[in-house]
Amino acid sequence: MSLPYHILYIQPYAYKSGPHQSLRELVSNLDRTQFAPSVVLQEPGAEADDFISLGAKAYFDCGIKTILRSFSPFRQSQFLTGMMSCAKRIAKLIIEQKVDLVHVNSEACWGGNFAARIAKTPAVSHLHGLSVLSPYLVGRLTMFILNNFSNVLISVSDIVRQSYIDSGARANKIRTVHNGIDISIFDPDNIKPTLKAELDINENVPLVGMIANFDPRKGHHNFVDACKHVLAQGYHAQFVIVGNTEIADDNSYFKQIKEKAMHLGIADSLHYTGLRSDIPNVLASLDVVVQPSLTEAGPIVPIEAMAMKRPLIVTDVEGNSEEVLNGQTGILVPKENPKAMSDAIVKLLKDNDQAQRLGENGRQRVLENFTNKVYANSIQQIYKEVIELKV
Repeated sequence: MSLPYHILYIQPYAYKSGPHQSLRELVSNLDRTQFAPSVVLQEPGAEADDFISLGAKAYFDCGIKTILRSFSPFRQSQFLTGMMSCAKRIAKLIIEQKVDLVHVNSEACWGGNFAARIAKTPAVSHLHGLSVLSPYLVGRLTMFILNNFSNVLISVSDIVRQSYIDSGARANKIRTVHNGIDISIFDPDNIKPTLKAELDINENVPLVGMIANFDPRKGHHNFVDACKHVLAQGYHAQFVIVGNTEIADDNSYFKQIKEKAMHLGIADSLHYTGLRSDIPNVLASLDVVVQPSLTEAGPIVPIEAMAMKRPLIVTDVEGNSEEVLNGQTGILVPKENPKAMSDAIVKLLKDNDQAQRLGENGRQRVLENFTNKVYANSIQQIYKEVIELKV
């Protein structure tokens, strides 16, 4: 093998999300004298363009998918057949392109691991989520594949690492590498916020928002309830949800949220922007940022919000509570507790000194722990160990 080492990334998601952002930051900060990136994606489009614009080669039509959650024997048979066909196509690509290491950007994309084994090429798997740990059978199969078809497992947080170990993953295989962001882009001193003007909201009216694709695990329903509680206390505020509305084929969750807002009588106070590419501007426009998730492995939004010195409220779950220090860089509230969430929102809107202190502390925490340089360097060191030391 000779430098630069060829790294093939397997990105199985066809929409922009945390794993997409994490991979984009990694590819953007690779030392190109040592590593040359290529990416396997589901299809051409905006997601692929992100990587192509960074100089990575893109490959399509491999049929990559994440694991199927179905008890139907017919559907499972179809999935397994398709997965092995996908693995063979990717293995052929690995051999033809002389790939030195495969980076599977999901714990739920078994085909990438099988492809690396067929091609006799080392692989690392990036653990971005916890959902594969249940139900029990899926969790056990996932642990078997990760233990036996990956050289190293990269976890986005310590709590995720421990959760996988508790579920059967080998402790000596798992390394924690927290997500990182570009602090030069997420710099409040360089951004003039425009979202309030865009939404026709007076600059003096507080704007409270959450940023998450419409997935029930992100807790939009609790945020809507919290909005109602804030307004019921007589507090004049506006609210916004930023995120992709088309995660599910039928947009059912988005429809449920809109109907809920109508039923609660707050539809005129709640705005939806859809997917946005100007997240620094969005964050700069918010007076309070809320992350109401039911579960989080290693979320990126809290890191971005802290970098932008935004007062932050997150639910006390997994990666949220590892990233955000309660009372120092944000406020932690119990999950599924809209009243506690609304009380925290009102507290921050009333106490500007506390809001400012949390924001200042938050940016310092990001500078010390969550930059893209630290993130990329840590993963590149893992690559070298796997390729050169045969870990």
